[in-house]
Amino acid sequence: MSKAFKMPFSAATIAAAIFGSCLTASSASAAEWNWVNATPDRIPPDAVVGGSDYPGHEKLYICRANYQNGIHPGKVRPGFRGCNITYAGEEKTVPDFQVLVSSWVPASNGSVPPHASALGHEAGGDPLYVCRVNYQGGEHSGKVRPGLGGCFFGYAGNEVKLTDYEVLTTPAIAMATNPRLSPVYETLAVGTESGKLMWICTAEYQGGVHPGKMREDFHACNIGWGTKEIQADPQHFHVDLWGARWLSNEEIELNLGTLFEAGKQGDGVPLYICRDLLPPEARAGGSHPGKYRKDGTCFIGYAGKEYIGGVSEIAS
Repeated sequence: MSKAFKMPFSAATIAAAIFGSCLTASSASAAEWNWVNATPDRIPPDAVVGGSDYPGHEKLYICRANYQNGIHPGKVRPGFRGCNITYAGEEKTVPDFQVLVSSWVPASNGSVPPHASALGHEAGGDPLYVCRVNYQGGEHSGKVRPGLGGCFFGYAGNEVKLTDYEVLTTPAIAMATNPRLSPVYETLAVGTESGKLMWICTAEYQGGVHPGKMREDFHACNIGWGTKEIQADPQHFHVDLWGARWLSNEEIELNLGTLFEAGKQGDGVPLYICRDLLPPEARAGGSHPGKYRKDGTCFIGYAGKEYIGGVSEIAS
């Protein structure tokens, strides 16, 4: 559950001591996120991926860093020396940074915090929320609702119940009906088991839709049901994407109030997360996350330079 990285703040309230100055970026979106400290060689498994880097298609994670009295969104991946941001026409590497992860709230005994994400339901219609636990050296996602008394998940053929758990409060909006056709980097990871990523999935079963877990070597969405671990029919499961909506150029003007505020310039102008292809003069491929201002500019850093993209997508 990335316990080593978690800090007690969200996208709405950022601890002032992180980089030695006050970071107070707020989100206009209803989604709840966490910014957590990280290093290039220790990126949490549930870090949000904003793009990919050619030629190896390496995942580019969304990060932000304090620079010149501002908080600047950027990108990071293993092999970088820090969070790569853009400033005054150049790409800058800042060694102290945070990455964006989903938000999980501690709970117990069947309780569900406000704004939790109901991604499933019982056959009778009662909503089921996504929970996760540490168990047998891995992080496992399952289901919880008031009255169940705990988090239920499948393990080694059995349904397991734990009374202490965390509940997902970051809404997952987009779905992929076939995760084999969906890029793995777009999925919402819970953590790891045996060195492999564990993802949230949901499956139709016995008249309900049940949150469960999936791993790259699983052939189905594994859920707990009726004291057993059930491998749901692969025709009826899907993996939930990381939760932000990426708005196209045409949609931005209609959704300015929902843009996800991730930082600010030194003069206080808000900065948002964008992603786009590099322009031809960069002579490179990939879809790169960067920073966006409401004047319609997406700044992307590459090979030491700052490029202005076409603002193909903005996180909301």
